[in-house]
Amino acid sequence: MTSIKRKIKLLIAEDSIVQKELLSYIFDSDPEIKIVGFVHNGIDSIKALKYLMPDIILMDLHMPDMNGIEAIRQIMTENPLPIVAMSASNSADEMVNSIHALEAGALAFVEKPKSIQDPQFECMCDYLVSTVKLMSEVKVVRRYSNIDKLTRPADSLLNKNSKLISKQINLIAIGVSTGGPLVLKKILKNISSDFPPILIVQHIVPGFIQGVADWLTLETKHHVEIATNHQLIQRNHIYFAPDFFNMSILKSQQICLTPKDIKYNFCPSVNFLFNSVYTNIKDRAMGILLTGMGGDGADQLKKMKEAGAITIAQDKESSMIYGMPERAAALGAATFILTPDEISDIINSLSRDEK
Repeated sequence: MTSIKRKIKLLIAEDSIVQKELLSYIFDSDPEIKIVGFVHNGIDSIKALKYLMPDIILMDLHMPDMNGIEAIRQIMTENPLPIVAMSASNSADEMVNSIHALEAGALAFVEKPKSIQDPQFECMCDYLVSTVKLMSEVKVVRRYSNIDKLTRPADSLLNKNSKLISKQINLIAIGVSTGGPLVLKKILKNISSDFPPILIVQHIVPGFIQGVADWLTLETKHHVEIATNHQLIQRNHIYFAPDFFNMSILKSQQICLTPKDIKYNFCPSVNFLFNSVYTNIKDRAMGILLTGMGGDGADQLKKMKEAGAITIAQDKESSMIYGMPERAAALGAATFILTPDEISDIINSLSRDEK
């Protein structure tokens, strides 16, 4: 006798009648999700938790009386559960609001699907539904703040492994997915003004990566940009892979951008970047795998380690989603398993040792 899988109970906070109808159409067609209610502002979403007992909330950020960001902040303080924030567009202002939603405690953000006639409608729906399903499984804590809480002194780690860490590093490659913007801010804000070039693959909703780069520039005071093809990398610069392109590094220290490769599940792909680092930079590189669903990057991080590179996986306690770094740890791909503060300390040790 097979057991029937319990449906995911979804509460939607949205004040637009048109959007409510569209979201009903999207989720009612999925047998694994049940919409337990609609509310039209943040205040009602907080009240509804007591009697609807949802597994997850899909939260609009612009609502009357109490906006979504304030509602997220209060829910994560008083009655935490997974929340996915909805953004109306990928404009600069909306990107800032989405980042604030993550800071308040939302696990992820998505762009609202537009009309059924939109050419991207089906793709946006698939992403929305899969995000709700994945985030509903995340075990949240009261006022998500693992990144800020878990700080361990790295002095003993650095002293114990000084010879390994002090080797010359010409490039740092980072892969990250869900929870990425906040942990990247934590790491990059704490590094000095002198560091090797940093290349980052961030899995994120298309259209939002420029906003993340701009926000990190403001928050960290470092030079953060979206990579361009044939660009020569420079010290003290941070480069994000653009939407819809895989990013690799050549022996000439130039960035190469290429369309999706069928060998890799993601585009941009962490494995694609790490493979090029393993091939062309070898032991003069550092690879870092941070919070995120799945295992993108873990296989090639192991190859980087075998080539003599320093490899790091974020620890479980500070990871919003312990998927990608867990896969790396299981494969033995990480030289170190560290907190964000420890990662910053190791990067800082590079600049000190190279002077």
